[in-house]
Amino acid sequence: MRNSLSTPISIIMANYNHGHYISEALDGLIHQTYLPAEIIIIDDCSTDNSRQVIQDWQKDYPDLIRVYHNNENMGVMKTIDRGLELSKHEYILFHSADDWLHPTCLEKFMHLLESYPDSAFCCSEPTYFHKSTEEPFCYKVYWRDTPGYISPNEIVDKLNGHWIPGYTLVKKSALLDAGGINHKFRWNADWFWLLVMAFRHGFCFIPESLTFAREEAQSYLHAGIKNEAEMEKFYFDLLEALGTKAYEDVRPSFIKSCALSNFGADLAKSVLKYPERLNFVSWALIQRNVHMWTEQVGRAQDALAEKNAADTLGGHFQKTPERCIDLLQYIVPKIVEFCELEGYGRVAFYGAGNHTTLLLKYWHANSGPEVVKIISSQVVSEKEFQGLPIQAIKDMQEGEVDAVILSSMTYEKDMLNACRKFIPNTVCLPIWNTRETFVSQEIRYGLEKMIPWLIKCVRRKYSQGKIALFGIGGHTEELLNLWELHKGPSIDMILTTKPYQRSLLRGIPIMAITSIDLQEVDCVILSSQSHEKEMHEIAQNFIPGIAIERLWTLAEKGETARL
Repeated sequence: MRNSLSTPISIIMANYNHGHYISEALDGLIHQTYLPAEIIIIDDCSTDNSRQVIQDWQKDYPDLIRVYHNNENMGVMKTIDRGLELSKHEYILFHSADDWLHPTCLEKFMHLLESYPDSAFCCSEPTYFHKSTEEPFCYKVYWRDTPGYISPNEIVDKLNGHWIPGYTLVKKSALLDAGGINHKFRWNADWFWLLVMAFRHGFCFIPESLTFAREEAQSYLHAGIKNEAEMEKFYFDLLEALGTKAYEDVRPSFIKSCALSNFGADLAKSVLKYPERLNFVSWALIQRNVHMWTEQVGRAQDALAEKNAADTLGGHFQKTPERCIDLLQYIVPKIVEFCELEGYGRVAFYGAGNHTTLLLKYWHANSGPEVVKIISSQVVSEKEFQGLPIQAIKDMQEGEVDAVILSSMTYEKDMLNACRKFIPNTVCLPIWNTRETFVSQEIRYGLEKMIPWLIKCVRRKYSQGKIALFGIGGHTEELLNLWELHKGPSIDMILTTKPYQRSLLRGIPIMAITSIDLQEVDCVILSSQSHEKEMHEIAQNFIPGIAIERLWTLAEKGETARL
């Protein structure tokens, strides 16, 4: 039944031997609250009763259903590509012959897309059924709590190993602009085109189950994933494609979002067998994901250690990885010294687990400032932890404490975001990742004034260029904090004066300035305060002609009049 919506939709359905399921799929389509304008069915040389079933449906709905038959078995990708060419309308939904839609699916998808015309597609939380048991299971993908639009910048921030459901109502022009259906990518083709479209246009998401798909262990997707040689070929095809000019605009988004982390460490293992086939671009695409996989393994180990740890402090020492203890022994004295210099006499620890217990021991051993309370993410029934009162972060007020120490390793990033939401003017000091740095209040004030100006300047001058920070250390960390806070464009690399022992900083490749080509960078921001003059001279010598921004000089002078 048509309603106020007016945009026509084309359904493309490839079928191969799904005669026993296709009636269910078609029944779900003709009972949509918003009917599609056409249903294109292409049979890929089925050997079951599919042709007869499809013919019966076409007789009943001749104005809605269009049927085509391949002369030879072409496979899924080529078949749906043929359907794309045959389709008449701007919005497309690729529909498997053994799946089905909720009756309101197309209406809800189309309503959001008409509300957000820049969006490339709309999707929802998928529900799957295993063919052998018909037991349902719903994947929660957590893009939004309410129906709405997700911008390209949000996708880069949130993706981080996340995924976009494949059942989508797609804008045809955006799909073709993304390269259409790349047959080389086979079962990963939709993963690629959805990410390209998302990074360019954003997408709409509905947090409810509107699509229902059957999963089979011997399916095209699962068979392909298990084929090591085919996956290896795909990895190099993918890296090659992302290195071309056609995807130059979305390449930074693939790097920054860790989009390739979905393929796990197998990607790195496969491509590193052939280092001669890697270049700067492909290495940049891999590096950040390697960092993420390493971090995930570490967090999993830490979470397991917390789970198994005894309640006593002695039990915790037996279960806590040595690297955690080493880090605490190194960083706690520095944070204590910083708090004393800044005059922070009353602090709170955010976290109430084994890491906090361990941290308290080192804090007291180093005569740290008074810990007046423990902060929790949620309201809890317990009133105390280690003899200290517990208070939920949402109930905290500015000025209650001088600083908040983030004491949980596993949830440090979430805790930092919560502090910025509820007590944005209170100093927050992460322990485990040490991403908040210890610059003076005067310099921080200057940076906070200058960073928004610099971001505008960079966007205006180098909108399509590659940006590098020159320097590594606390000042670079502080600059990155504010850069992320103000949603600056992607930083493509960190430059150092000589080869560095680490290959990444926050997933950004670290490279010696002596080893890069002029074509690899368009703008260099000097991020070290103490060595800015020397770095300016080095940059002029090794990358002459490249634009250089001397941020710290401007910040120290307080030259906010340039804003």
